[in-house]
Amino acid sequence: HRKRMKRLKDDRFVKMIPLTQGKWAFVSASDYDRLMKHKWHASQHQRPHHTPRWYARCHVGGKKIYMHRMLLEPEPWLVVDHIDGNSLNNTRENLRAVTHAENSANRKLSDQEKEDREPFL
Repeated sequence: HRKRMKRLKDDRFVKMIPLTQGKWAFVSASDYDRLMKHKWHASQHQRPHHTPRWYARCHVGGKKIYMHRMLLEPEPWLVVDHIDGNSLNNTRENLRAVTHAENSANRKLSDQEKEDREPFL
């Protein structure tokens, strides 16, 4: 299969992993081969009064695992923040393990503004 790549605004390249529902996850090149060992699905999450979000998810040993958590392996009480608000941008530079309070502080833009933001050329 053909490895897909996309150029970021700062001229770095990322790899694209196909998901279900016609969606794609963006990952750092260093994580691509490990992640491609799994079949990834697009999983939609709807929070009350928020725009639905899409996440990359797979099954490992009968458990649902989210790509962002697989990459960072945070402690169970931490959440993984997608810094740019794009929940399918799982590049290392876009992920950080934070508390729930810290994650909430990153919600300055409306959900629609974050969803519409295109971090790639």
